[in-house]
Amino acid sequence: MAGPPPERLADLLKHFIGRTDRYAVQQETGSYSAVKRDLGDAILLAHCRGQVTVSAYCNNNLGNVAAAALDIDSKVDEAKELGHFVRHWLAHFELPAHLEASGSKGYHLWLVFKCFVPAAKAQRLLILALAEWEVDHGKPQFGVEVFPKQSGPTSFDSPGSSIKLPWGRHRVTGKRCVFLNGNMAPFEDWGLAAIEGSRRVTEEDLDMVLAEFPEPAPPPTSAERRTTAYGLPCFAKMMEGVPEGFRHTASFRLAVQLYRQGVSEARAVSMLLEWNRECAPPLPDRVILRNVQDAFTGKYKLGCADIEAAGFCDKSCPVLNKRILERDGKVAAPAEEIIDSLIKVMSRPPTYRAVVLGHQVPLTVDQLYRMSLFRKTVMAEVDFIPHIGMKQSEWEQLVNKWLRDKTVEEAPPDAADEAELLGLIYDWLEESPLAELAEDVKAGRPLLRDSAWYFRVKDIVAYLRNKHRITARQAQLWPTIKGGGGTSEVVRVRGQLFRMWRLPARKEDSGDGDGGEGDGEINF
Repeated sequence: MAGPPPERLADLLKHFIGRTDRYAVQQETGSYSAVKRDLGDAILLAHCRGQVTVSAYCNNNLGNVAAAALDIDSKVDEAKELGHFVRHWLAHFELPAHLEASGSKGYHLWLVFKCFVPAAKAQRLLILALAEWEVDHGKPQFGVEVFPKQSGPTSFDSPGSSIKLPWGRHRVTGKRCVFLNGNMAPFEDWGLAAIEGSRRVTEEDLDMVLAEFPEPAPPPTSAERRTTAYGLPCFAKMMEGVPEGFRHTASFRLAVQLYRQGVSEARAVSMLLEWNRECAPPLPDRVILRNVQDAFTGKYKLGCADIEAAGFCDKSCPVLNKRILERDGKVAAPAEEIIDSLIKVMSRPPTYRAVVLGHQVPLTVDQLYRMSLFRKTVMAEVDFIPHIGMKQSEWEQLVNKWLRDKTVEEAPPDAADEAELLGLIYDWLEESPLAELAEDVKAGRPLLRDSAWYFRVKDIVAYLRNKHRITARQAQLWPTIKGGGGTSEVVRVRGQLFRMWRLPARKEDSGDGDGGEGDGEINF
């Protein structure tokens, strides 16, 4: 394999190197020896000529990297599929990735930034891609390593991990490490044109992807576990979710309880932001931050009246009998007047639809059978707490009466069908409040401009889960959206950038917005 001019390859190798003040050299046994000298042009040229094989360190003194890679330690079919999956997953976000034969028994999948980005963000991006793979395929039965291995700064004396540079000759097998095309065959130019032609990837590009996959709240400290373990019953209930009309009050009352339990303000913000993401739609983050700040002034009581009026009070509460509380808002309607009719849908498993005060409420078998689950479901739909004070045994007798009088319907077409899913997506777009500001987009609202919808897929995921009880991941919805004519675009909304999907409006929709399209970036 003669390959392209070594000088051109050596020049491109500079985009793969984090530290230049030291490097490592592969020995004939396959092991590496550290070299505490500058990694200069002469060494890179010798590497590309096959005279020496160099491994470069990923992180520099500032904790930044020029490239990131997956080291896939196998050549089985599953390893190839993993490489293709991650490459396509990154390509969806317009992040170019390049698959390289490592020269021995596996592959390297490179993400070349052509500038320096924080190592922690590059590392997390590849970990997310692996996690997406594992959802459908399980944990790989072969070794997979993420480079950089360190997420922060390194030093000359503690340089961290290194990875063999492309285009060198493996000292054990004698094979060249060249890049592969989609058919897993080497490029004629060893991938030189693909690397030269790839775009520059910035930290802002990474931020837009990582924003779609928020990090989970950090684990609580031992002191926080001790305090939150003694939280009030209403706290646990509200943390499971609240209806739309009670979100603002609930977030404030939860913050007050966290303050009274001794949880740090930073931990409270983290917990409530995570809780807020499960709300449909979520509140703007600024509301959560302001409520936590107010609660942590220490001027407020628990707010039991608010909590009980919303139906989250519990008889087991240790402070229930130690306070004076007005109960005028606690109104119970006769049980028979709540459900107008009950419909059984002959799906597998069967589901139900209860007509409650004129609203159709979808129910699973458990939600119909368990009175507490029924109350939560109905309250979320009609802002009403049914059957206050009723016992479970009384409830079961009432359900039996409804079941005797029920009507039966055939199951609708499978909602997992792509056409049906696309219809549900359009339903959400047409029913949702429209976004005008960047804060509206963050709160999960779509944009309508020039007869096209712009939206985030994670908001569709939340809608399908909460409204239709369909569990789908973002990557599973991408083909459906593409099949409907959807494209992924960068959208600027009042100065902030978002990566959003664009779908043409249905014919009956006629958006007359004032936005316009630019070259690669839409400005609103």
